[in-house]
Amino acid sequence: MSDKFISDATSAFQLGQTVFAKVTNLDEEKRRFLVTLKISEIISPEGNSQTRLINGLQERKAVKEMLSLRDATELTQNLAALSVGERLKLTVDSVKDDGAVFKSDRLTGATVLASKQHMMGVSLTVGQKVSAPVLHVDLLSTCVHVSVLPDLVGKKKTLNEGYRYIATVQHVDSDFAVVSLGDTAQLTVIQTRNHLNEVVTHDSDRLERTTSEGQVGSRGHRFGDILQATVRSVKPTSIQLTLEDGSKGSVHVSQVMEPDQVCVGSFPTSSVKVGSRVTARVIGGWEASSHRFLPFSHPRFTYTIPELTLLPSKLDENIDLPSVKVKEKLELYKAGDEITCFVSKFHADRRSLELTTDPCVTGTVELLAIITDPKDAGHPEKLYKLGQAVRAKVVEVSAKPPHLVLSLTGVHKLEESSSTLGMVTAVHPQLGLQLKMFSKGQLVRCFLLCQEKGKWHLSLRPSRLNSNPKAVKDPEVKSLDELEAGQLIRGFVKSVGEQGVFIRLSRTITGRAQLQQATHYFVSSHSVLAEHLLPNSLLSTKVLSIDKEKEFVELSLLPADTGKPDVLPESLELPLRLTGEQKQKYNLKQKRKRQLSESGQQKGEESPTKKKKKEKRRAKADGEDSGVEVYFREEEDEDEEEKPKRSKETPASSGPSRLQVTAGFSWDEGLSSLKPPSAAQDAESSDAEDQDRSDKTQKKSRHELEQEKKVAEKALVQREAELMDPNLRPQDASAFERLILASPNSSLLWLQYMAHHLQATQIEQARSVAERALKTISFREEQEKLNVWVALLNLENMYGTEESLKKVFERAVQFCEPMPVYQQLADIYSKSNKTKEAESLYKTMVKRFRQNKAVWLSYGSFLLQQGHSDAASALLQRALASLPAKESVDVIAKFAQLEFRYGNPETGRSMFDKVLSSYPKRTDLWSIFIDLEIRHGSQEEVRALFDRVIHLSISAKKIKFFFKRYLEYEKKHGTAQSVQAVKDKAVEFVEAKGAEGSS
Repeated sequence: MSDKFISDATSAFQLGQTVFAKVTNLDEEKRRFLVTLKISEIISPEGNSQTRLINGLQERKAVKEMLSLRDATELTQNLAALSVGERLKLTVDSVKDDGAVFKSDRLTGATVLASKQHMMGVSLTVGQKVSAPVLHVDLLSTCVHVSVLPDLVGKKKTLNEGYRYIATVQHVDSDFAVVSLGDTAQLTVIQTRNHLNEVVTHDSDRLERTTSEGQVGSRGHRFGDILQATVRSVKPTSIQLTLEDGSKGSVHVSQVMEPDQVCVGSFPTSSVKVGSRVTARVIGGWEASSHRFLPFSHPRFTYTIPELTLLPSKLDENIDLPSVKVKEKLELYKAGDEITCFVSKFHADRRSLELTTDPCVTGTVELLAIITDPKDAGHPEKLYKLGQAVRAKVVEVSAKPPHLVLSLTGVHKLEESSSTLGMVTAVHPQLGLQLKMFSKGQLVRCFLLCQEKGKWHLSLRPSRLNSNPKAVKDPEVKSLDELEAGQLIRGFVKSVGEQGVFIRLSRTITGRAQLQQATHYFVSSHSVLAEHLLPNSLLSTKVLSIDKEKEFVELSLLPADTGKPDVLPESLELPLRLTGEQKQKYNLKQKRKRQLSESGQQKGEESPTKKKKKEKRRAKADGEDSGVEVYFREEEDEDEEEKPKRSKETPASSGPSRLQVTAGFSWDEGLSSLKPPSAAQDAESSDAEDQDRSDKTQKKSRHELEQEKKVAEKALVQREAELMDPNLRPQDASAFERLILASPNSSLLWLQYMAHHLQATQIEQARSVAERALKTISFREEQEKLNVWVALLNLENMYGTEESLKKVFERAVQFCEPMPVYQQLADIYSKSNKTKEAESLYKTMVKRFRQNKAVWLSYGSFLLQQGHSDAASALLQRALASLPAKESVDVIAKFAQLEFRYGNPETGRSMFDKVLSSYPKRTDLWSIFIDLEIRHGSQEEVRALFDRVIHLSISAKKIKFFFKRYLEYEKKHGTAQSVQAVKDKAVEFVEAKGAEGSS
């Protein structure tokens, strides 16, 4: 609970008190966790005391405003408007031994009083007019505390920034105290607690920590005091002492032995024994609120936990200890200085070492500055022990925060043409297969070439790092003078563009191979080359020419120059580039073809075009005229000259004949609106007569009537197609109702109906449609009902509350199979970024459906998508323990696939390797592994996997399948050389099988 001894917890803490707590233990099974309230173990997130004070005052102001709004009376409003130090004009109402009571016209109904201490030396009489500053306002009791002391009532003086004033406590509240600053008549507010967890039983204890520097507490010790103490405990980095007055003190490891007597590798604190008596001197102290070490520039400050020294050179009373700030101490160090430090702490998360030179100066050493051998990178903390003395070089002096950057390797500055250790921070496999040997976080030795724009250019060539290198296959090209025309050299593809293929021959030299020098195939665009020549691909080239003035290097990739296969595979079946006589013959042949085609077109234009005539027959019934005219087309009238063959088609081939209804029938009208044909004719005839009488010139031509009939027929066909189209979505509720009557068990219609209401923000109507669907759909259609339940869950998740979603979920579990409902809700949580709810639901699922493999896989996929790889690995072990043994292989394979997709492909690769080493004949797993490597791995990894598969001891039929896949992969991603290599391996396999059969 506290760093102090507490006899009764009720006296130290109160109900409703706010405290900071640090979790020290978590027990998931018992659903509880343990916390500590010790100030020494908690770092307050509120920052320094000034920030906490401002936050507290703002909170108090907010509380005042809230109370004034709740009780909107004039008195409450006036009390809330008062502030500390504000002068009030008052009238003395009564004077007693314990204080005086005043009246105020502004604060009618409130109690204004001054305590006995705030009227000392002042004679008051009833009815006297006085001016008094406000010390405290209590809104709940409508009480105002004031003071009539002459020092506070006098004229206010201006405060000067940077000046120091003697503070006198005038009023003490539960959380704040009002103090006056010297004789300025100015009032301000300070805190009575340094920390929310501070245990205080009396007001005097609170104020003791906020006294001025000129006062000395009953348990404090001044800077420079020489004390006698007993060693209480010895730690590697400090010694704890018990002083004569019972208080405790601390001695830093640097203050035990003189610097010239400290040996490298020794432990100074080990020379002091527990229980021994020592003489110590106060050189600083620890602040009780956050245990931060205070600067030494406060010689008269009172410390509750003093920092002491045992150095004989500082124990002489005649020697005055200088007051040096941390900033001034840091200025004494310069880059390159070699100093003695002591190991204080190793940070495992940052993999760095913390060193101290004295109690107030610390330094950090990064991993690369700790070790000289990459083998020590796994456990650098084993190289040094806490409290050990070491020699370090200053690399940098940092002011914010004030600390030193140190090195234990003896190197404090990087220089050109030197080698050093480096750490790989990122690897991009897509940039080249030569990077396969490196991984993130790996330590490598590198050679420093030069520094440009604050970045170092490095080299990992063994010829640079080793003094006696072996034979170099690809010598480093440092300048154009080292290149010669006709020289064969290897380089890496930089880019492919319209100007050609650009190849890096070294860090500073780039050559170009024009498109005609890149391949002997004819390519219409550079994109064909770009698809097969990936950046950083290693190629063999031949130097054609060198222009040293323009620094141009022309290269060739042709097989005739390099002796290597063409960069483009034969499987593309591209035409060869023609040269010389072959090109002339090809051009002549193309010219003849063009002449023949032009002469054929001229003959075709001279031939007469044939036109077809359209015939129309009219059939009439012998009996009564029904008013229906029937038309049919014997031939199609086509005026296009591009389709002469269609004019010879028979009437049967022109499609079925269509009825033409002249009675004005409409598909959109009801039966009651239809008229008999005779009535329709009469109406038309009467209208026609009126039309003729009014204006005989308005009659429509026969052509216009035919066009209107065609338009009507086209609209009718379109309407029929819309009614018959199942994919056409209705636009109103009545249309949905008609479709639902025809297909009541179709969940798709019900969901579209719900979506129709949601688009109009009709949430309740959508809910009612879902409830109707659940009642209407047959109980045999389980999947259809489940679809509606899932839609209702989605609706409640988006537009409902947690309670409504929970109720729908409980109902769905009762009426459907529980597992799919759980799974669907988990997916809904995951897609809506409600990770906490999804994880809680998954935990319930793996307990309730532990025998279901799909539940474990779904939970694993969720964890990997959230980036929790360690949790997914632990879940896999739980799944293997819960599921039957026969499911283990499939579960591991599925988790490996999930690692490839969402997690770390390297982890998935190792999981597949373990499974396939135990079950090498599972060709289905091999095939899955190959697919994943093609998607996520490099070409070298895919080829290595194919080579493993084709050497398995399985049937020849299965090996043939993998050879076929290997060959297809190389044709698509490889070169002609790699394709031929696969064919050679297949031949070797067939020959080996033949030899086994003959033997």
